[in-house]
Amino acid sequence: MVSVRSLYEDSCIKFKCRQNAELLRRFPSTEGRFDILTEVDLHDNLVGRKGIRPVMEVVKACSNCERVSVADNFLTNDSVKEIVGALMEHPGVRFLDLSRNPISHPAGKMLCDFASKSKTISEIILNDTLINPALVKIIQSKANENFMNADESVRRRYENSRNMQLSEEGNVISEDGIELEEQPAINSDADNPAPEKNEIDPLLGKRVCIWHTILERSPLRGCEETGEKKKNKQTN
Repeated sequence: MVSVRSLYEDSCIKFKCRQNAELLRRFPSTEGRFDILTEVDLHDNLVGRKGIRPVMEVVKACSNCERVSVADNFLTNDSVKEIVGALMEHPGVRFLDLSRNPISHPAGKMLCDFASKSKTISEIILNDTLINPALVKIIQSKANENFMNADESVRRRYENSRNMQLSEEGNVISEDGIELEEQPAINSDADNPAPEKNEIDPLLGKRVCIWHTILERSPLRGCEETGEKKKNKQTN
């Protein structure tokens, strides 16, 4: 029987590309257990334009795979065509990250069509690409429509998965699953960092982390005062 790992090895031979040692280590070797793989994350593992093809063969075979990240892989518009072709009928993939790849308008049109036709894709990340921001918003809006139209149990499972991912990346998640953006304290005195304090937010009604800001006198006001002193000196 075939395993996820052996499928990847065979696909590399088929597409005449070098096997990625890290993927060989990560992909399960248990025969017949294609249900094990739930995520493929290549954002810290470069496979490139040619190497993405055997990876997508693996994703197609793993129906429980829900997240695919191929950020930072020097992918092209043709690469996006390969990815869309692999995911169009996929029953599980809900998250796709193509950030920081030199993909442009043709890729954006393919992704827009993909988001319109797919019944599962719920989130497409396109940070720092060459796709027009207006088109990116349309793509993400169409993907979000799929999310809103999904069953409540599917939405809840996806949200839980996303929150776990954000937590692993070090982001702060509220009790309602909302990502809280941490703002650094404004502090002109490096030797005296701003104190951190936990307080109850009256609007949210829950404990949040608050950074108290040390306010300095406005530099503009200081200039005005200096100018007034100069005038007084000249008058005297």
